[in-house]
Amino acid sequence: MNLKQRIFIRTFNKNCTKNDAKRDAGLTVPEEIDVFKDLYYGKGGIENSLDVYKPKNAEGRLPLLVSCHGGGYIYGDKELYSFYTMEFAKAGFAVINFNYTLAPKITFPNPVIETNEVLKWAADNAEKYGFDLENVVMIGDSAGAQIASQYAVCVSNPEYAKIIGIEVPQFRLRALSLGCGIYSLSTEGSNTREIEKIYLTKDPSKFGDMLKITEHIDANYPPSFLISSPGDFLVKNLDPMKKVLEDAGVECKAEIYGDEQTYHVFFIDIRSELGKKCNADQIEFLKRYLV
Repeated sequence: MNLKQRIFIRTFNKNCTKNDAKRDAGLTVPEEIDVFKDLYYGKGGIENSLDVYKPKNAEGRLPLLVSCHGGGYIYGDKELYSFYTMEFAKAGFAVINFNYTLAPKITFPNPVIETNEVLKWAADNAEKYGFDLENVVMIGDSAGAQIASQYAVCVSNPEYAKIIGIEVPQFRLRALSLGCGIYSLSTEGSNTREIEKIYLTKDPSKFGDMLKITEHIDANYPPSFLISSPGDFLVKNLDPMKKVLEDAGVECKAEIYGDEQTYHVFFIDIRSELGKKCNADQIEFLKRYLV
């Protein structure tokens, strides 16, 4: 990693940390939620850890929601997404909120491989935590939307799972909700170019067919809710992903919220009225596909 990239990561993380701390200041764990913290799904220590959130006194198995956090592959962790994802537990989901190893320590496609390890952990621990593996949904935002959407290709298309080199455990992925996302890593614009260089390395061509993510989307891909806003610097990615899904025969809903002042991943702010509206819409969409 060169000096320019080090400075970029340091500045990016500093700005994000400041904004996220301001967003979540004063928030506390809802009384109606049980929290199981710092459970380990891999051998990477805190980088391979997860939290489970469930409605207090829940009985039986609950639909499982797995959240992939954003942060441009170089920033973020489960702590920054705790209050946001707890909103889904309040709505009746068992939630897994997990860490994955960040770039530049790892590069593409390692977060997808780690996501698969999370689902293996969920399958192994379904009885203990009451996960309904026949009713699994995923959410992700920004880079997390890319990770979740790519993992969904692995789940729905065994050929692509072989290309990535993973064996997907037994579960049913019913639906996705993807916010302010990156979807096609090979066609992003200059506003994500530095992140691409860090995550995809100096020679992305070495990944070959791994990068042909959207080309492996077929009719087996889960129904998807795509979210963005006019002020989202990745809003340009919504329509192309919507077209890919529709052309493949996948049920898709796309929604742009707010105005030019509505920023990237606005829905993580659970105190904002627009965030509340968007998150209610996400919950309604995901529950529509549970059986």
